[in-house]
Amino acid sequence: MLIVVLYCLSSVAYAEPGSKSPPDPPTPVAVADLEFTAVLAYAKQQYFQGRLDVSLTLLEMLDNRLDLGEDPGEAARAETLIYLGELRLQRSDPQGARDAFRSLLRRTPDASISAYHHPADVVNVFELVRNEVQRERERSSLDEPPLSRTRSRRLPAHTFAPLGIPQFAQRHPVRGLGFGVLQAAAGAASIGSMLHLDAVSVEEEGHPRGWTSEFRDRRIQQIRHQLQWPSTFAFYGLWAWSIGDAMAFHRKQPIRVGVGRIGRTAPGVVLSGPL
Repeated sequence: MLIVVLYCLSSVAYAEPGSKSPPDPPTPVAVADLEFTAVLAYAKQQYFQGRLDVSLTLLEMLDNRLDLGEDPGEAARAETLIYLGELRLQRSDPQGARDAFRSLLRRTPDASISAYHHPADVVNVFELVRNEVQRERERSSLDEPPLSRTRSRRLPAHTFAPLGIPQFAQRHPVRGLGFGVLQAAAGAASIGSMLHLDAVSVEEEGHPRGWTSEFRDRRIQQIRHQLQWPSTFAFYGLWAWSIGDAMAFHRKQPIRVGVGRIGRTAPGVVLSGPL
């Protein structure tokens, strides 16, 4: 054993004076453009080797890349911001550490930190920031009232009424009067012709007007084709036109926006009108 130790000492003493020392580690600038996960691994390696300044510089470079929109995945993002906050906390920058943790927790509220891999003071600050972010989210949900669900508003019952009633209900008396008079006339003509046909549709013997059966049949067909059917079609056509006119007016009404209570929840935005 003594011989081995002496051999090692002699080897060191007689080493060539021109022998080179181990190369210095790459600078942060040299690795800044590498893949995100490779830079993160190198930053952690420098941290574990005690080169805190190098590691902090690399992690801040990665944080800038995150701000510019790079997406390395949730795991790499969380690891970057947690180690960045830890290093800032060790460098007596508690506000910077909280900012890093807050950036992570606002995006990923359920992000976790391992108490086995990070100091207790770092874990405590991380959980404090989590509680702050949670309270911010709760206050935001109370300050911004929720939108009510969009529900289709039913048409008023009077929309389907005859004789111009929908137009009168919508405060359009002229149109209501027009539909009412025309529908009443068409309905009266239809009902009157139907009653007249019932009165004259009897046998030739004892006919109230003395019509022969041939004249009676021809006259009945004339009344049906020239009066009863056209007046009946006119009545229902005017009715459908009146309904369509009322529905069109209903859809043109503006949507009114207000604030009110939605059920038992907090106040919310209420939309009223045709939706």
